[in-house]
Amino acid sequence: GFAPERSLFFAFGHDEEVGGENGAARIAAHLAERGLRFSFLVDEGGYIADGSAAGLAPGTRMAQINTAEKTYFTVTLVARGEGGHSSTPPPHTAVGRLSTAIHRLEANPFPLRLSTPVRDLFHALAPHMPAGRRFALDNLWLTGPFVMRSFAKEPFQAALLRTTTAATMFEGGVKENVIPKVAKATVNFRILPGETPDDVLAHVRRVIDDPDIEIVSSAWSEAPRPGRVDGPGYRILTESIHAVLPEVIVVPGMLMGATDTRHYAGIVDDAYRFIANEVGPNQFTGIHGTDERVSVESMNQGLQIHRDILRRSGAR
Repeated sequence: GFAPERSLFFAFGHDEEVGGENGAARIAAHLAERGLRFSFLVDEGGYIADGSAAGLAPGTRMAQINTAEKTYFTVTLVARGEGGHSSTPPPHTAVGRLSTAIHRLEANPFPLRLSTPVRDLFHALAPHMPAGRRFALDNLWLTGPFVMRSFAKEPFQAALLRTTTAATMFEGGVKENVIPKVAKATVNFRILPGETPDDVLAHVRRVIDDPDIEIVSSAWSEAPRPGRVDGPGYRILTESIHAVLPEVIVVPGMLMGATDTRHYAGIVDDAYRFIANEVGPNQFTGIHGTDERVSVESMNQGLQIHRDILRRSGAR
């Protein structure tokens, strides 16, 4: 019996896990051809969880609406050298030179930086923090370097503050006594908002400092600009969460991975990522893994929140 006063569009892609090129990208292109533009979009991302990991009091529940996501970007490094028998090796093999390049990348990470989504997160968390932490998060102009160094001690938190570098694949050689002529390595980057793949490539060239190593970059899709925390979509999501869970603290955040959201960047004013399910401490390891699950109570809670989001979104 619900009759929305505004148009609501549902877009279901089938290949998000492998890039979304045949799903979301084509849907977005079709909507653009129809001349449509949208006030805001809601995709997967943030969830409801215990806020103690973010420094809130134990038992405090936090709903995180991801206003941004990192750009997914991959580079292949190729080293070439003299082949031959392992009994008479050259001073540096292709494998050795490529290993040096990877080591240099890992030893020289991208600098720490407070992006807009992370500043918004700290601003939202500050009122709920003890006095010392509240002062630090409210005065980042003064405490920013200290806060970043403190966060950077833990990998998950460090990923909020820098473009990350991960060497994930290495290929070189087919026999133990044969020196390979070619060695390849794959390095995956998750780029912080405000930086681009061109910035990453410049960093890679400077840090590796070896003109004989070929750098081959992958195609990439630009992530949408961060959604506004004062935009209508964020307000609707917050109101819907509080309608069902009035005690939950709502904060913005940034998704470390990439979603289909990026394909809609050209036709939406604001993009948000939020799943209304609750994730318990023992469920994180199951995401994309063994025993992935959601509780019946959480499923019902999520349905209530999404129903309210649709009702509010459909009103003028």
